[in-house]
Amino acid sequence: MTVVVTGMGLVSPLGRGVPANWRALCAGESAIGDIRRFEAKDFASARAGEIAEFALPTALAPAAGCDLGTQFALVACAEALEDAGLGGDRGNHVELRARTALVLATNFGGAIRGEGILEGVAGVSAASAGDFSESLFMGAADHVARVFALGGPRTVLSLSCSSGTAAIGAALDLIRCSRATIALAGGYDTLSRFSWSGLCALRTLAADCVRPFDLNRSGTQFTEGAGVLVLEELGHALARGARVYAEVAGAATNNNAFHMTAPAREGAGSARVMRLALENAGLPPAAIDHINAHGTGTKPNDSTETQAVKAVFGEHARRLPVTSIKSSVGHMMGAAGSIEAVASILSIRDGLIPPTTHYETPDPECDLDVVANQARAARVTCVLSNSAGIGGCNAAAVFRKHEAGPGQRQPASPLESGRHPSQAGSRSRPRRVVITGCGPVSAIGIGRGAFWQAVAAGVDGFGESALLAAASGRSRLAAELVGFEAAPYLPSPKGYLDRASEIAFAGVALALRDAGLDLAAEDRGRVGLSLGTALGSLGTAATYFADLLHKGPRLVKPILFPHTYSNTAVSLLAIDYRIEGLHLNFAAGMVAGAQAILAGFDAVRRGQADVVLAGGVDALGPAAARGFDLLGCLSPGPNGGEERSAPFDASRNGFLLGEGAGIVVIESLEHAAARGARVLGELLGGGGAGDGGDGAAPGCGLRNSTAGAVAMALGEAGLASEAVAAVFAHANGSVEGDRQEAVGLAGALGAAGRAIPVTSTKPMTGETLGAGPALQLIAALQALADGALPPTLNTAAADPRLPALDLATATRTLARHGVILVSARDPGGAAACLALGQA
Repeated sequence: MTVVVTGMGLVSPLGRGVPANWRALCAGESAIGDIRRFEAKDFASARAGEIAEFALPTALAPAAGCDLGTQFALVACAEALEDAGLGGDRGNHVELRARTALVLATNFGGAIRGEGILEGVAGVSAASAGDFSESLFMGAADHVARVFALGGPRTVLSLSCSSGTAAIGAALDLIRCSRATIALAGGYDTLSRFSWSGLCALRTLAADCVRPFDLNRSGTQFTEGAGVLVLEELGHALARGARVYAEVAGAATNNNAFHMTAPAREGAGSARVMRLALENAGLPPAAIDHINAHGTGTKPNDSTETQAVKAVFGEHARRLPVTSIKSSVGHMMGAAGSIEAVASILSIRDGLIPPTTHYETPDPECDLDVVANQARAARVTCVLSNSAGIGGCNAAAVFRKHEAGPGQRQPASPLESGRHPSQAGSRSRPRRVVITGCGPVSAIGIGRGAFWQAVAAGVDGFGESALLAAASGRSRLAAELVGFEAAPYLPSPKGYLDRASEIAFAGVALALRDAGLDLAAEDRGRVGLSLGTALGSLGTAATYFADLLHKGPRLVKPILFPHTYSNTAVSLLAIDYRIEGLHLNFAAGMVAGAQAILAGFDAVRRGQADVVLAGGVDALGPAAARGFDLLGCLSPGPNGGEERSAPFDASRNGFLLGEGAGIVVIESLEHAAARGARVLGELLGGGGAGDGGDGAAPGCGLRNSTAGAVAMALGEAGLASEAVAAVFAHANGSVEGDRQEAVGLAGALGAAGRAIPVTSTKPMTGETLGAGPALQLIAALQALADGALPPTLNTAAADPRLPALDLATATRTLARHGVILVSARDPGGAAACLALGQA
C-alpha cells in the first residue's frame, strides 16, 4: 500500500501558512525574539520564538477560549484540510472527514491553561473546570475533531521532541492497517512559564543563536507552533483527484535505552531508528539524497547525530546534503518533527533545500555536507527526516517523490505484509499475536493471581481519599494504592521517581515475571514498549510548578523537570530494561491503554517486533483530584445521592477515581512457542473511532464512536457479533458516558447483542484512566481461562432509558470458545475496542 501526503498546514513564529513559512525558511529568516507572554527577566533566558498577535480566523472564532496550543492546532488543521481539498461542506467532504483519523502530538498539551489548575493546587489562585479540561492531552484532539467533524480513530502521542515525527508514523500505520484511508497527523506546542522554566533549567539554551553543526554552537532556542499533514491512501487520493505532494515511504520509533537527557554514545539509537525507517520504507540508504536533521545546535546532540548519519550511510554520507531548519525556526518541541516533515516534502517538490543558518566555522566532529547559510538547489527525490527527544526517544520518517504513472502502484514494503526485512523474499501472512504475561497493579490486587481473585470475588477497592478531601469537593472515595512500595519492582535504585513511573515499573516487572520472559535472551532491538496514559506525570509537574511559583525560577529543582514529561515512565522503562525497539506513548485519556495495546498488536502482527510490553498507567495526585472534582463528573455528582460507581444503573451519578497499571506481554505465537511460553489468550483485532463526545448533541453528524470501534474490531478479526461471548464495557457510572456506550454497543452488536452478557470492573478498581482498558483486558483473559464472567457491582436497576443490554449482575458462565470484546471510551469522544480469544 502506498500512502501519500495531500495537504499541509503550518503556524510558526515565521508566519501563518505553508507558503509564508517556506519562504522564510528558504530565506534563512530568524523566528527568535524577546518573550512577551510572561515576565521572563528572572529566567536564564528571555529569548524564544513566540507567535505574536495570534488571532483565530472568523470561522474558528468560537474556539477562542481554548488553550493557545489548541488554537494553533486548529489553524494548522484547517489549512491542511483545505489544501487537501477536504475543507468546508463542499461535495462529499463531510462524508470523507467522518472517516478521517486524527493523530496529534505534543510535549506539554494545554500547558498555558494547565497552569491554572497547577496554581490552584499550589494555593496561588482559584482553578476552573476549563483549566483542567483544556490542559488534558486529548483536549486539542477533541476540539479539532469536533470542529472539523472527524470520525475516525483519534489519539495523541507524547514522546518529547520526537512526537511530531512519531505522529506521522502512527498515522501511516493506521492507513496501512486499513483503519483509515485519510489521517491528519502533526504536532503542536506552546511556550509557557512551566515549560520555559524547565527548558532553562536543562541548561541547553543558546547564548546567541542556534548554529547546528558549527564548531562554536552553544545550544538551542525553543519556539512554538503547529504543523499538520494530511496522509491518504494513494488510490483514494487519485480517485478523488487530490494533488499528491509526496509519498510517506516509511517511519519508525525507538529508544536509546541509555539516559533520560544525554544522547547515546556514537548516536547508536539514532542510527537504529534511521535504519528502521529505511527498512519500513523498503529502501536502501543509497536511495536517500537529503537529510533534514534533528540538529538542535547543542554540542553532544549534533556530534552524535553526525556519528549516526555516518554509521547508517557510510561513504554516501559525504554526498548527502544535510540541513537543520531549527537554525531559523528554532526548536518547536512537539511540533518540530511536523514542520521538518513539511520542509522535507517541499524540498522534494521544489528541488530546494533550506539553509542551516549561522553556520560559520565547520566542526571536524560534524563533517557532513551542511547546507550552509543559503538555500541550495538540488534534485531531491527521497528525504529522511530525523527527530529525537528527552527520555531517549527517537523517530524518523522517509518521504519520497511520487512518480508512479497512471494505474501503476509502488510495491509494498516488506513490513507492510508482516515480514521482517530478513524475510523480504518470502511470502508471509501477518503473524498471530498472543498474550503471555500480565502485570496488573490496582487497589484490589497486585499481580495476576491476586487481581483476578479480587475481581472474581467482587472486591470493592474504595476508601476515604485524603487527596479528594483536600480538593474540597463532593466526592470522598477513591481506589488508591494504599501502602504501595515500588522498591521490590525496580531493576535498579532510583533517586527520584514520579508515582506513575513507580506504578509502571511494578506492572512491567510483574508482567515479565508472569510471562517467564528473560529479556537478556532477546534481541533488544526487536522488543518494544507501548504505554498509554491520561495524565502523564502530572504529580511531578504540580510539584515542580509549585517550586517555581513559591521560590522563583532560579530555585527550581532541575532534576524534576525531565520527570514532568508524559513519556517519563515509558522512557525510564526502556533505559532500565535496555529495550531498544518500538517506543510509543499514547497520551489519550481513558482509551490510552487500549490504543497502546493495539499498537503493540500491530507491530508484532506486521513483523516490526517480536515482543512488545504494552498497557497503561495513571496515578492520582492533588492536581488530578482537584481537576476531576471541578469537572463535576465524580459520584455523587451535582445532584447528590449515594457515592458509588454503578454502571448502566438508573441511579448512576458519576464515576469514582482509581489508580494503577495494566501491562501485558504481547508476542507472536511463533516466538512464544519457540521459548516454550504459556499462552493466556490471542489478540484477534481492534478498532477505533471518534464522535463529538459525551456532551455532544445527537445531531452532531458523527456515528457513535463505540459503535464504530466495535464494528471495526469485529471486522478486523473477521467475526460476526454472534461469535462474541461477552463484553467488558468501559462503563464507569458516568451518566452520559454510559448512555453513549450502551447506544454504541447495541448498535454494533445488533439483535445478537441482547444475549451477550456485559460487565465492567470499574466498580471495583475505580476509573483508572489510561490503565483502565489494560486492567479490563487482564480480567477478560482470566475470564476466558476460567469460563466465568465476573459481575458488575452496584447495578441494581438497569436504566430503562438505555438500550437493553444483558448486564451481568452476578457471575456468568462463558461459552467455551467465545470471543470477548474490551470496550473503552473517553468523555471527549474517542473510543477503542479490542477483540480477545483463546489461542
